[in-house]
Amino acid sequence: MGGDCFLLHYDAATKKVSALNGSGRSAQALTLEQARKDCPGQAAFALDNVHAITVPGAVAGWVDAVDAWGSLTIDQVLRPAIDLAKSGFPVSTQTAVAWKRGYDLAQHTSTFVDPIKVSYEGVDVYEVPPNGQGITALMALNLLKQVDGDDWKQQHNSAQYLHTLIEVLRLAFLDTRWFVTDPAFEHVPVAEL
Repeated sequence: MGGDCFLLHYDAATKKVSALNGSGRSAQALTLEQARKDCPGQAAFALDNVHAITVPGAVAGWVDAVDAWGSLTIDQVLRPAIDLAKSGFPVSTQTAVAWKRGYDLAQHTSTFVDPIKVSYEGVDVYEVPPNGQGITALMALNLLKQVDGDDWKQQHNSAQYLHTLIEVLRLAFLDTRWFVTDPAFEHVPVAEL
């Protein structure tokens, strides 16, 4: 899961407001000087800039908030959402009718397709082909196979390791944005990607 978590907590007994910032953080090896050097003259990173990628903090934020201020366990907090996900949930009559009679919903048919896969270090990784975005992960794995040598893997989470992963993902997402679309309307060169 990704995303950010910003929350405020009010303790009625002490009348104190506390805050938790569970936003994604930049890569540990990134310095302000390096960011300014890489992005001269920019007040903010463009969304497609590698430095705009952050570590997702939402789930850790939820756990930290429950640990710090909660009177329930994380399992108790998440149990209703888990149950709804497993069993469904009620909706209004109007919503049910709209969903049931909606033209697009009524005309929808699922398509059985052959999965696409990449073998990476002895493991077969499968994804649904485009128009889904899972091909991005497969493209990244294919790119990682092209990285010369194993030196970049030797120090897990080192600057070199993270830089390699970030660059590979940057290229995979770039190709995803450029090539991936609905193959019912435009050719997607899956084999070449």
